Amino acid sequence: MSAAATSAEIDRGRDLLHSSRGVVVLTGAGLSADSGLATFRGPGGLWRKYRPEELATPEAFRRDPRLVWEWYEARRRAAAEAAPNDAHRAIAEFALRRDDVTIVTQNVDGLHTLAARCVAAEQAAEMRLAANAAGRKAGAGGGCIQQNPPGHRAILETSAAPSH
Repeated sequence: MSAAATSAEIDRGRDLLHSSRGVVVLTGAGLSADSGLATFRGPGGLWRKYRPEELATPEAFRRDPRLVWEWYEARRRAAAEAAPNDAHRAIAEFALRRDDVTIVTQNVDGLHTLAARCVAAEQAAEMRLAANAAGRKAGAGGGCIQQNPPGHRAILETSAAPSH
């Protein structure tokens, strides 16, 4: 296990990111572990409990399609019930501040997208509140509601204060 980064190392990393012209953020299953989703190879990972050949191959499907469908359905349901964690939000906030960030992930849980939608919705709500406080008319609807794909629960519901 490695030691935590020093303040100087964090400052150096911040400077590198600030001066960069293009950033690629590469993530994997570990990022969604704090959202309650199991990883595949880590401690307690799915492949420590199950053999990939029994669940994740065409042969497995031909042998026992019901088992394979149930396994994937359980994973889909877990992803649909999960919410983005602080790491997803931090990546979304960083990416939304710049136009040269690419997020590459092997994850199929949709949590990067949900985090970005939530952060963007919060930013829009903050702008509407600031506009209302300054006496300007808020955008249509006067609020911002997080829209989620079917099967995902709402993460953010907020509205701007009505202008008087």
